[in-house]
Amino acid sequence: MQEIGKLFRKLRTDRHLTLKQVADKQNSLSFISSFENGQSQISFNRLIYLLDKINVSVEEFLYLRGKDTFIPLSIAYSDHNSVFLTSTFMHQLGRFSNQLFNSKDHTKAERIQERTQLITIINSLEKTDQVGWNHYIIILYQIQLAELNWEIDHTSSLSVLNRTREKLCRPLVSYLYNIENWSTFEVILFGFSQPAMPIQTVHQL
Repeated sequence: MQEIGKLFRKLRTDRHLTLKQVADKQNSLSFISSFENGQSQISFNRLIYLLDKINVSVEEFLYLRGKDTFIPLSIAYSDHNSVFLTSTFMHQLGRFSNQLFNSKDHTKAERIQERTQLITIINSLEKTDQVGWNHYIIILYQIQLAELNWEIDHTSSLSVLNRTREKLCRPLVSYLYNIENWSTFEVILFGFSQPAMPIQTVHQL
């Protein structure tokens, strides 16, 4: 993840502003230098103040941080325009998005290789800290893996696959039902998971 101090320094120097020109009574030259070098933490209010000193909006700063740091997320319902948001969950959703859209029209050998990659990703995610969103992204991969297994092996009927997907999707459905006001995460999560949901559930959500 790109350090915000380094990005701030780049934006400052791009505008030909010296540390002395940005420093004042609230933020000393030594503090700004320490912040830019990643040696000091900064409060959000203080960051807003410093960004104003170099004529950069908070929105632009966060966009640039996300653009240079996270995997862009291309989603079907946004006409494949890249979405950059500065959150770790967006990085993981972007990774899933790329995996999903790159899995089309593969040969059987390529799909077998893709299955191995999916299993590796799932195992890796399961070993990381189990924050709330991580659990739901694992489920997205598990649904994709179930679909891939069905396409490769064809050992069961489509109705069996649908029941498997619906069962895997239940924690996602329960989570979405319990969130009164959806944020970006819930909207994108719904977009990726709705093909695995019963039609009536999609309409209710």
